[in-house]
Amino acid sequence: MCSSPKASHHSPSGTITLRPTQLSGHQQADFAAKANAAFERREQRRLQRNQTIITPVKQQSLLQRLFRKLFRADTTPPTSQSRSTQ
Repeated sequence: MCSSPKASHHSPSGTITLRPTQLSGHQQADFAAKANAAFERREQRRLQRNQTIITPVKQQSLLQRLFRKLFRADTTPPTSQSRSTQ
């Protein structure tokens, strides 16, 4: 059960009186349902963030692309035009 002292207004004598407050069963169930729903939303967002971090789109750097183009150009067979000029 959720109970906590709650400060009320000052009494006529000037002291602060505390009175315990409790949630009814319906209020406790409503609070628990809202808390569970919020937890589930946070958990779903966390899982989605982790998936995007784990499987990012593979991007090659500019340098990697340059080397790939250079090496591909070195290994390509000569075209028919270069054969006809020889």
